[in-house]
Amino acid sequence: MIDLEIQHWVESIENIIPTKYGHVRSVCLIAETNSTQLRGMERCRNFGEVIVAGRQISGKGRRGNLWVDTLDAGIAASFILPLVEQEFLSIAMAVAMARTAELITQESGKIKWPNDLFYFGKKCGGVLIEKSTHDSFIVGIGINVLNRIWPDHLKNSVITLEEVSKRKMSRIDVLLELINQVDWALSQDEKVLEEFFKTRCLLTDKIVIISEGDYELQGTVRRIDPFRGLEIETESGLQWVKGALASIKEIL
Repeated sequence: MIDLEIQHWVESIENIIPTKYGHVRSVCLIAETNSTQLRGMERCRNFGEVIVAGRQISGKGRRGNLWVDTLDAGIAASFILPLVEQEFLSIAMAVAMARTAELITQESGKIKWPNDLFYFGKKCGGVLIEKSTHDSFIVGIGINVLNRIWPDHLKNSVITLEEVSKRKMSRIDVLLELINQVDWALSQDEKVLEEFFKTRCLLTDKIVIISEGDYELQGTVRRIDPFRGLEIETESGLQWVKGALASIKEIL
């Protein structure tokens, strides 16, 4: 079923590439794979390529977490991009993912620092950035698109674009929009990306616990600079936390 569904994807994607700003120039379509990120590492010299899987069985997330099997309901794509400032890339990809979801659903989502997409307090998508051995970044983006049955441990914490919009979706439509938005975001200056990010930040004025290894900090997020980090108000005063590699948990 998956093979039949995605057999027209290559032609659809090739109709929009090279993209307007030239950041995406070719496509590698795989019916099924363990991880598009691993495939990206294998093809890391192919700058401007997007690797797309009809089904990703065990995708990678931040801090060693795993993405659940996408089945035929989600999008898993990895972009092979030249080296740039990783902070810029992280914010650009978060903005691209959020703009994609907004244009498809006509509903504004929230970005949880640094680059997770949320609707109604539930996760809808995420970004993983890894550096290859050949001066490229492999940027993986996963988005929950179609309604499905989730494992018990996830069913109360995740959401799909179909649930957000309350109408039927097409994965290829979301994928095409994502490719165009990645191309657009990579062409913007920091101020444009920062403004979009700040207006959709999930954590502003929220009480959070930030942990990384043995380090733990609790406080209220007072300000977010997408390129600098989080300004946290603690009992001892204000301090900036980079946070890109840390675990950030909101206290309800």
